Amino acid sequence: MLSAVTAARQILTSLHEVMASRAGAQAKLNQIVEVIGENLDSEVCSIYLLREGMLELFATR
Repeated sequence: MLSAVTAARQILTSLHEVMASRAGAQAKLNQIVEVIGENLDSEVCSIYLLREGMLELFATR
């Protein structure tokens, strides 16, 4: 089992790689929810953006 520090570093490294990629914004959001969902062993992980007072789903796992 990974230590908390090692696990956090692994997540941040994966997120950095996603953000540094040449993928489009939606593809990056999709990859981010996958990275976070997998690393936190979560069945559901979603990103919502607040637009004009309404939450809008942008990516989900």
